[in-house]
Amino acid sequence: DMSGIGEENLFPYLKTTYAEIGDIDSVDGVLKTFSTDSLTSKIEELQYSDNWKMAQDCFEALGDTSDHTSFDSDERQAATTKMLKSMYGHQLYDQTLVKLNLLVPKKLCLLNDNVHEWYNMGIEAATLTGHIDQLTEWVNRVETLEKVSDPSIILHYNVAKVFLSIHENNEPSATKFIENCYRLIGTHFTTPSTSTTLLKKREVLMQLHALHDISILLKGGSPYQHNNNIKILNSRLQKIGADFEPNHYLLSMRKAYGLLKQEDFVKPDLANTFFKIAQLSRVNSRLDLASDSLMHALKFRHQSGELEYAEILWKQGENDKALKMVAEIHEKHKNDTSIRTRERAKVLLKYTEWLDLSNNSVSEQIMKQYNELIKLDPRWDEPYYSMGVYCSRLLEKKKAEGYVTNGRLECKSVSFFLMSFEKSTAKVREALPKVVTFWLDIAALYISENTPSNRRELLRKPIDDICKRIETAVHNCPTYIWYSVLTQLLSRLLHSH
Repeated sequence: DMSGIGEENLFPYLKTTYAEIGDIDSVDGVLKTFSTDSLTSKIEELQYSDNWKMAQDCFEALGDTSDHTSFDSDERQAATTKMLKSMYGHQLYDQTLVKLNLLVPKKLCLLNDNVHEWYNMGIEAATLTGHIDQLTEWVNRVETLEKVSDPSIILHYNVAKVFLSIHENNEPSATKFIENCYRLIGTHFTTPSTSTTLLKKREVLMQLHALHDISILLKGGSPYQHNNNIKILNSRLQKIGADFEPNHYLLSMRKAYGLLKQEDFVKPDLANTFFKIAQLSRVNSRLDLASDSLMHALKFRHQSGELEYAEILWKQGENDKALKMVAEIHEKHKNDTSIRTRERAKVLLKYTEWLDLSNNSVSEQIMKQYNELIKLDPRWDEPYYSMGVYCSRLLEKKKAEGYVTNGRLECKSVSFFLMSFEKSTAKVREALPKVVTFWLDIAALYISENTPSNRRELLRKPIDDICKRIETAVHNCPTYIWYSVLTQLLSRLLHSH
C-alpha cells in the first residue's frame, strides 16, 4: 500500500526500482518528474542520459579532496563512488583502474562499505582489460585483506585466478577456479531474495556464459582444436541478441583470454575479437571504445581494419573523408587476388551505399556497381538486400517528386529482397513485410485499371514478374519466413487480384 507515501519518499523507490531492472529511459523520466533543486539531483539527470560523461566529470569534481570546502568526507566518497560506477558501467575499465589505484591504499587490510564496491569494480575491471600487471596487483590486494565477507569480491577473485592460471599455462588450476566460481554462484547468487533483481540475474547469466566460454577455450591445446572451439564460441555469441552490454562483456572476457594466453595460434582470434568490439561499439555510438579497439586490431593487420576506420569516420559525420577513404581502399583491393573475395565485396558494397547516401552519383552508376558486386560474390546475401533497399528508397524519392509508378521499381525491389532471403534469412523481419506490401499494392493498382489502356499494359508485366518471383521464393526460401507476414496476408484474403 503506497497511499501514505509522499513524493519525496516515493522518488528513491522508483529510481532504485527502474535502475535495478535496467530501464534507463524510465530512470531518466523519474529523475525529471521528481527533479529537485539539489545539485546531486541535477547531475543524476545527466547520468542516465546521453550526457553521462558530463555527470562523470561532475562527480569527479565533487569527490576531489584537494580543495578545502565544506563538503564532508561521506559526501565526497559517495560522489567518488558514483564517478567510479559510471566509468565502470560505461566499460571504461582502464580509466576505472587508474582512478582506483590513486584512491585505494595498496596494503589495505579491512574494507568499509564503499571500498567493498571499489574492490569489486577494481578486480573485475583488471580481469576484463586482460593486463597481467593490473590483474596480479588486484589479486594481491584481495589476498592482503584480513577478512572478505562480500561473496562478489570472492567470485571476482576466483575469476581473476582463472586468468592468472591461463597466463601461467596451468590448465588444471584454471579449471579448479572455474569450478569454484560455479559453486559460489550456486551458493550465493541463485537463491531468490529481496535483493535479487532482473539486472542481477542477467549479470549472473553473463558470468556463467563467459565462464563456460573460457572452459571451452581451455580445451584447445592445438591450433586445430582452438579453431573448432572458436566456431563454438561464435555460435554461442549469436544467441545473445543485439544488446551492447552482454556482447561487450563476453567479447572482453574472450579478449582477456587472448592477451594472457601465451600461444601464437590464439592471435588471429584476438585480432578478430578486438575488431568485433570495435564494430559493436561503433554500432552503439561508443566511438571512444571503437577507436581504441580498432587500433589494437590494426596492430595485428586485420584485413577489414581500414574499412572499419572509414565506418567510424562516417559515424562521426566525416562523410567526405570516409567516402574518399573507402574509394581508395576499393581501388587498392579490387585487383588484389591475395585479398579474399568477400572482403573486396564488402568494400565495394560500402562504397556503393555511401555514394547513394551522399548523393555523389547517379542511379545508373549505382546500379552498375551493384551488378558488379553480384558478379564478384553471387552467394552473398548483402548486395541483394542492399539493392532491394536502394530500389525502395529510390521509389519513395521519385514519388515525393510526383512520380506515378509503373511497377518496375517495386518489381526490382521485391526480386532483390527475395533473392537475398534465398541466401540468408537474417533480415526477413525488416524486409518481407515490404515485399508483401509492394506485391499486393501493385496487384490492386493493376485491377483498378479495369478498362484496357496503356497503363494497364504497363502494369501487367511487373505484376506477372512479381507473382513469378513470389512463387519461386515459396519453393527456394525456408517455409518459416512466411510466418512473419501471416497476419498481413490474412488481412488481404479478399484481395481483388
